[in-house]
Amino acid sequence: KDPIVFPDETAFATVSYNLINPTDFSSNWFSTHLGQAVIFEMFFHGPVYNFYLAGLFKIIGFGILELRLGSVIIGGLCLGSAYWLAKMMGSKKSAWILVCLLASDYFFFRSARFGRPEVLVMFMSFLGLITYFNWLKSKTRSNLAICYLTAVLTFMSHYLMGSILMISIFLDRLQEKKRKIFLDKFSWGLGLFSLGIFSGWLKIGQMIGQDLNKAVTFGETRLMPSFRSLKAVLTGDELIKSIILVYLIGLVLATVIKQKTRQEKTLVVFSWISIVIMLFGSLDWYLNFIPLIGGFGYFILDQHFLKNKKINHRYTMIMVVSVVIFFNLVEQIRIALAYKDFNYQAYAQTVSDALPPNAKVWVKQLIPDPNLYLAKHRSDLKLV
Repeated sequence: KDPIVFPDETAFATVSYNLINPTDFSSNWFSTHLGQAVIFEMFFHGPVYNFYLAGLFKIIGFGILELRLGSVIIGGLCLGSAYWLAKMMGSKKSAWILVCLLASDYFFFRSARFGRPEVLVMFMSFLGLITYFNWLKSKTRSNLAICYLTAVLTFMSHYLMGSILMISIFLDRLQEKKRKIFLDKFSWGLGLFSLGIFSGWLKIGQMIGQDLNKAVTFGETRLMPSFRSLKAVLTGDELIKSIILVYLIGLVLATVIKQKTRQEKTLVVFSWISIVIMLFGSLDWYLNFIPLIGGFGYFILDQHFLKNKKINHRYTMIMVVSVVIFFNLVEQIRIALAYKDFNYQAYAQTVSDALPPNAKVWVKQLIPDPNLYLAKHRSDLKLV
């Protein structure tokens, strides 16, 4: 019920539906069930989320519930991979701090129940960090191949936010190799592998007549600082702003402490790059990375306190984290109560009831957006 059904969800769902039902679409207005799908969206954002949704729709069906269930599933995988990453870097106790911060956070919860790719990008980033750290421990060919593949899939889940993983890995390689970075076989291999996959993807776009210049033009707007995400935070709920401040304090403290492991330094770099790209770009939907950077910060601090036997410091930190988790859950309860009487099915049905059989319907972006309901329950309609 929260967020209310948004036009972006219709856009992603329509493209994904088209991948498994290409005959249901047409290039002519009003000629078929859903009208022409804008496959361009896949080339602008990256294809991984659309392919994932297409497979999901093929298995469990098409609709708003199915669409959002896809994000819920990935949200669960996110928490599992967060625990896996933290556990492989330290103790189980510290791992639970990261998991609990994520599992209670407003922004993470929103992305994990919403039909957009934010939670997928986070999950792929976790997998990318896990596979890279695994390769550092055991430099086998299989681990190398898995690491390359995961990094590319993360990038192609969202070109901008997905690039954070590759940038973080490259900076780690630079720190290790320093002047010999140009001789680093790992970096060259990852770069060439990524270039090959991405070039092939763009070639497919050209073959099916996509305007890639348009995609590049749209993409450039994401690279221009708009501070939209920062404005979304500053004009938001006071409680949420306080929680974000606590997250940032945790990251700052984790940044300044000494004797961090190589993996911990990589998490700090990943977090700061995330903040720069997220807060200074037009990426307010990607604020689900805010609890991630906070979780990384407090996880690193907990590791430090355990290693140096600073028990009092650790207990103080746990109290702060517990307060954040409590207020996050209070916010979730407030949202649940605010939306308890909202019913998307009933709302969309009122729109459906007003449309006569076999109507030709011109649909436009609406909030809430009834199009997913109409597409699922009114096969007689011709929507465009």
